[in-house]
Amino acid sequence: MTLNLLVSPLLSFAVLKVGNALIEQFCRMYGMKDNREKLQRQLLALQAVIANAEQRGAHEPHVRAWLKELTATAYKAVDVLDEFQYEALHRNAVSQEPSSSIKKVTKRIILQKNPILFRYKMSKKLKTILEKIDEIISEMKNFNFIVLEHQPIISRPPTHSCIVKSEIVGRDDAKEDIMNILVDPNREMVNVSVFAIVGMGGAGKTTLAKLVYNEEKVKEHFKLRMWVCVSNDFSAVSVVKSIIEVATGGQSIQSTSNLEVLQARLREILVGRKYLLVLDDVWNEDIYKWDALRILLFSSACLGSVIVVTTRSKKVATIMGTLPHYNLKMLSDEESWKLFRKRAFDDAEEAEQLVEIGRKIVSKCAGLPLALMAIGGLMRTTRDDYEFEKETLVQLWMANDFIPNDEIMDAEDKGEYIFSELCWRSFFQDTTVWGSLYLNKVTYCKMHDLMHDLAKHISGKQCVSTLEVENDQVLHLSVVNQPSSDNLDSILKGFPIIRTCLISKGFATKSENVKNYDSMKTISLRALQLKQIVEIPNIFGYMKHLRCLDLSYGKFGSLPEIISTLYNLQTLNLSGSKISNLPERMRYMISLRHLFINGCPNLKRMACGLGQLKSLRILTNYIVEPDPGRNIGQLNDLNLHEFLWLSGLENVRDKNEAQTANMVSKINLSSLHLTWGSLDNRDGTINEQEVLHGLRPSTDIKNLHITGYSGSDFPIWMKETLAMRNLSALYLVNCHRCTTLPPVWHFPVMKCLHLKRMRSLVYIYHSTEDEEIERLVIFQNLTSFHISSLDNLEGWHDKDNKLVAFPRLDELFITSCPKMRTIPSAPLLRALCVENSREIKLLEISNLSMIASSFITIACESSTDTDAFKPPKNVATMSLEGFDNVIPLQENNMETNQNMTLRDLTITRSNCFFPSGPCKHTQGFWKYFAFLEILYIDDCDALSFWPEQEFRNLNCLKNLHIDACDNFTCTSQMSSSSTESHSGSSNVPPPSIESCKEDILPRLETLIIEECRKLVEIPSCCKSLKTLTLQDCPSIRKEGLNYLKNLHELKELTLDKCTGLNSLPDDLDSLTSLERLIIYNCPLIEAFPEGLQQRLPALQSLKIKAGSVLLGLCRSGGYHRLISSIPDLTIDPI
Repeated sequence: MTLNLLVSPLLSFAVLKVGNALIEQFCRMYGMKDNREKLQRQLLALQAVIANAEQRGAHEPHVRAWLKELTATAYKAVDVLDEFQYEALHRNAVSQEPSSSIKKVTKRIILQKNPILFRYKMSKKLKTILEKIDEIISEMKNFNFIVLEHQPIISRPPTHSCIVKSEIVGRDDAKEDIMNILVDPNREMVNVSVFAIVGMGGAGKTTLAKLVYNEEKVKEHFKLRMWVCVSNDFSAVSVVKSIIEVATGGQSIQSTSNLEVLQARLREILVGRKYLLVLDDVWNEDIYKWDALRILLFSSACLGSVIVVTTRSKKVATIMGTLPHYNLKMLSDEESWKLFRKRAFDDAEEAEQLVEIGRKIVSKCAGLPLALMAIGGLMRTTRDDYEFEKETLVQLWMANDFIPNDEIMDAEDKGEYIFSELCWRSFFQDTTVWGSLYLNKVTYCKMHDLMHDLAKHISGKQCVSTLEVENDQVLHLSVVNQPSSDNLDSILKGFPIIRTCLISKGFATKSENVKNYDSMKTISLRALQLKQIVEIPNIFGYMKHLRCLDLSYGKFGSLPEIISTLYNLQTLNLSGSKISNLPERMRYMISLRHLFINGCPNLKRMACGLGQLKSLRILTNYIVEPDPGRNIGQLNDLNLHEFLWLSGLENVRDKNEAQTANMVSKINLSSLHLTWGSLDNRDGTINEQEVLHGLRPSTDIKNLHITGYSGSDFPIWMKETLAMRNLSALYLVNCHRCTTLPPVWHFPVMKCLHLKRMRSLVYIYHSTEDEEIERLVIFQNLTSFHISSLDNLEGWHDKDNKLVAFPRLDELFITSCPKMRTIPSAPLLRALCVENSREIKLLEISNLSMIASSFITIACESSTDTDAFKPPKNVATMSLEGFDNVIPLQENNMETNQNMTLRDLTITRSNCFFPSGPCKHTQGFWKYFAFLEILYIDDCDALSFWPEQEFRNLNCLKNLHIDACDNFTCTSQMSSSSTESHSGSSNVPPPSIESCKEDILPRLETLIIEECRKLVEIPSCCKSLKTLTLQDCPSIRKEGLNYLKNLHELKELTLDKCTGLNSLPDDLDSLTSLERLIIYNCPLIEAFPEGLQQRLPALQSLKIKAGSVLLGLCRSGGYHRLISSIPDLTIDPI
């Protein structure tokens, strides 16, 4: 059962297609009216019985074969109808062109210019289709199909509370957790609590609810227990009836639907009784329906009553729940195997080979109980990530006519609805949203491995993912990272009826002419993706059925003009490409709905007359030019959605011209970029404030970016709270003459504010002349505030910085603001970055109070700030840069409690933390970090010795990375200074190096030292090391690695570009845990010591880039036998 599942929607689309007004008019004009009407009748006759045929096709091979033939013929019929539509669009485009230029462009592919010839060819094709359908209908009569008045309704089976506990695996902990919540004594003070169990379909929500429901402790706690399976019918009447029936032991009152009667009976049942009600399989997300039911259930309840809801939807849990919901996890590997084994082998002794197969099957089920039970019963097959973009998926659905057009809802909106439904039903999962500064948010999701395998099974040979299979049944081809040197036309010839071709990477095409037009003119391709393509093949001109063309990240500089003859094209994606110009006659591509040209830095000019593309919905970029065909007025009638980057605004003369864009009417536009070019390109005669006034967007705008604006003030609409009521993000860049900001503190949903390079701005809030009293300014909902390169910004408020409040601010970035003096009060601040803003005192940063798990970045430039510094409270991640003259707080000035939250510290170009001699300031500073786990030291020239005193208190450190510290030798400063100080004394011997370094960093697991050109040894204090990497350390010698023999826990050793290392030390047979050895670009190493040779056979991975001597020993010499069995082995020359 493969093709037949797709016949019904295909026939439905064919019926819509044959009734298309444009096709109907064209067939009448060319004398094919009767044939079109006959085809319409035939398709309607087939559509009437197709539901019954699909049911029988699942079990009857001869019906299945008939369906296969019907499917192939239906596709051909749609292609013929599509040719009629294409020709109609083509002739319409030709009629609008005053000259014969468009005819020259299309001469190579439009052979049917003679109406008589076109009528003959199309009449012949249509007749062939009709004859084939006549045969199919004639054969259909032998099957005696019946007409089904209604499509079969797929309903979920009702559930009940009965359970066999011995068959349940792995839910004991979850059961105990939920049971303790339900019988919690504190619940006795609450009227009714609602608790939701959330999980994907088949995760075991109902099973878990049954386990809890049937526990003795629960039975004793709740005198009345009721189980109701809700599913799709969530009306108050239906649910209340079911509750009454369950509570009364089967007394039905189905005869009434009067809610007043029902609520009175419900009150009689519930009053004075503490109850547990399970509402199983709830799908309702309508809060009003829940409110109607909630009032009835809560009004009569006894204290301590609980309602348990099982659902797939977190939204349902949020709407209904009064307690935090329970996310049901998948089964563990062992629990999964136990359940699968019970279902597959029924606890009998299983064969060894079946166990191996079974465990592979279990890994594919990813802990999903329903899948384990179902597949275990049938004894057939880590979860892979099948990730894709929602927007791309909807465009592919549209291209393949999976979303029928109607006058009620746009195809994109309908696709969004379908996608949401599929997510709701767990067809897709792990939906994530990614957003950037320049584009709208993109939704990604994944398909469960089992669902993916099921889809592949159902589609059969229609969908493939390799170029190595040629098949005349393939409709959809998707290839990722499979290189091909073939031309596109030769690839498509291997798949003659292909409708989707997605080749993401590795495709090298040549721009060659198609020599055999007859072999290409039947291409049925609807969607084509060729990412990173170098040249555009001429074959595109033959793809008259194409709806979606993705050439993103291409290396080509232009598109051939013949692209403009793709009149059916709906989506053209050129984002990230090197294109410099668009096809000049693009205005004739009247079906175009999505044009992606974002991220194309070479694009300088738009096509002429894009305003004629009335169907255009997505236009990511538009470059304004003065001439009429490319001016801003081209946007007037376009109903744009989502995102628009409007540049070249210096070419708009005045307010009236700006208003011709009609931006205020574009209610579906959520993000708008307004960009003026370089000041060098402006003549100074244009009033940009008036232009910006004329570009007023609709009140539905959510993200607004203004760049290069040279007006001295912002227009009135940017100061109106009503106009900005939906604005959540505002970016102002290079607005040099603006001295004040719009009143963003009044915008009700403003969350993100970015200000960059506004040299006239002195205060964030500037009082007006008529303000008599100092005013408190509250940024009520602002969570992200970035200010950068504001040369003259001095403060937050011109009267008093304390008059500005940020109650919800989560992140604050202050970069290159040399006159800024203070940091505002922000009680919920989680992220702080202060860079190159020298007037902000470090002591002020030290006294900040931040929320838990926050991070902070401070770059002091070449700061002269000598204030004492300590990290703020609650910081988990901290980066310090440019701390040369800063004095860390002394030990006696630090708080007695160590910093228990800081886990990750980066120190860059900060020499004050590594003094040349003993320093009480730095010792006190380092003792503050007893719980530090990750430390990265970068470009600190003052670090020359191993910092024993600084590191002595870092007992939790696990990862240490030292990078580009030019003077770092790793020798012991203490032993060096002690030797000098004891040179004249014979009574007290100097301490040994070993004694100086012992017991330092006892938990260190990873040590990476790179680009430290004076390094001569590794530290001898890190016995717990598991990973050691030395890279680009040319001064290290064999003697400097002597401590390696003591690293008994070392699993991975990497030596890269250690050009002075002439040999490895002996006694490396003690590295009993070593699994991975990498030696790259160490030309003086010509052999392995005997101890290491003994360890070679036990390695899991060996990677070597060596000189000729060591290379010969490894490839064919004495080491070849020792290393030949290593699983991951790479031996290459330098």
